[in-house]
Amino acid sequence: PVDLERLENYSITSVTPLDMIVNPDATEATVPMEISYFNEQDGALRTIKETQVWWYSQEAKAWLTESGFPAVK
Repeated sequence: PVDLERLENYSITSVTPLDMIVNPDATEATVPMEISYFNEQDGALRTIKETQVWWYSQEAKAWLTESGFPAVK
C-alpha cells in the first residue's frame, strides 16, 4: 500500500527515460530515469535518478511497473 497523504505536497514536473534496456522478446524493460519534482511545502524543485522495472501484460495490453513510487523528500 502507498501512503498517498505523504505525496500530496509533491508535483512531478518531468520524467526523462535514459538508456532503456528491453529484453529480446520486448516483454520486460529496465528503465533508468531522471525525475524532477516540486515540493509545495518548501518551494524546492528537485531531481532524482531512479531505475524502474517494467513488463508488458498481454492480458491488459499495457506496460506495467514492478517498481514502487519514487523516493521523494
